[in-house]
Amino acid sequence: MSATNTLGLRRPATAPAIFTALYSALIVAIQVPALYTPASSQEMLGIPDATSARFIAFCLIAIKGYELIGALQDNWAVYWFAVVGRIGAASMMLSVGGGWAKTAPFDFGSAAVLAGCMWFSSRSGEKGERT
Repeated sequence: MSATNTLGLRRPATAPAIFTALYSALIVAIQVPALYTPASSQEMLGIPDATSARFIAFCLIAIKGYELIGALQDNWAVYWFAVVGRIGAASMMLSVGGGWAKTAPFDFGSAAVLAGCMWFSSRSGEKGERT
């Protein structure tokens, strides 16, 4: 019997799935408290309004939730979306400057690590394997 359910969700087994699942879960865990007490996010990023900080946290939770589901399905389209999205977001953060520019290296770095995981998996023949 297969280890998947009707949604195709399963334990991450490939390098991109493992990295995406761990990174997404970490970001969600960090952003959930920011929904309730956005003061630290406001101070670090220079956001004047608490509602705006909460909206940013909500959007990050939604995006990382999507990436987490993609990791549980080992969906390579989600990985490509994540790489392109992180590079685009980091580029925008750098152009805005301030506290945002301090967070941009994390997005660039996570995009590079995910791209490396994808390259490693495609070279070792992991891509598309269903267990």
